[in-house]
Amino acid sequence: MALLYLAVLVFPQPWLYAGLAGIEGAFLEASGVPVVVDGALLHAGGASFEIVAECSGLIMVAMLVALFFASGCRRWGWLAGGIVFLLLFNVARLWLTLYAGAAWGQSALGVVHPVLWFVDAGIVLAWWAKMEALL
Repeated sequence: MALLYLAVLVFPQPWLYAGLAGIEGAFLEASGVPVVVDGALLHAGGASFEIVAECSGLIMVAMLVALFFASGCRRWGWLAGGIVFLLLFNVARLWLTLYAGAAWGQSALGVVHPVLWFVDAGIVLAWWAKMEALL
């Protein structure tokens, strides 16, 4: 996991961060929050947010891949499905985080952001457990 995490940080993907910012900007606009997107930056609700490596969903994917290989699981279809699911879930997680910060302020962001990291980890573990047929 450490090597995968390091790879996510050492090899930035600015096109991915900007793409996610664009998607999140569209979702925020659809939610009634005016937003300006500038590359990987979003300006909404009097605050600015930057999409960085940790926001990309790649950390969750790295966790799942590490669990997959560490446990000896060879259900490749489940791994592929999990990666797709985690990346899509990440879009929803980002929207909720950004919406909380833009609509309700820094206090809400300070709660929602770390709580959703625990939710992320729980979802990765649940997917892995199902992949391993432990659930």
